[in-house]
Amino acid sequence: MLQGNFSRASVSVYGLVSSLVLRLSITPAMHKVAVATGLAEGIAEMAGMSHIIRERTYAFDAVGNTTVAIGKVVYYLE
Repeated sequence: MLQGNFSRASVSVYGLVSSLVLRLSITPAMHKVAVATGLAEGIAEMAGMSHIIRERTYAFDAVGNTTVAIGKVVYYLE
């Protein structure tokens, strides 16, 4: 139950604006994850690190790319 001078419409508008702000902040953050994972893989390769480390950074890069792909689908379906 609402208390005070808040109407249902104002609370609905507040919820809508809050969800849009959250949505606008999550999308760039997901892209930053993909960039960071891609850079980690490139740095490991250029530094000539062991094969085990490069396999791990490759898997890390794949997870980052998958996260971004899922995030884009969720973003555009909403």
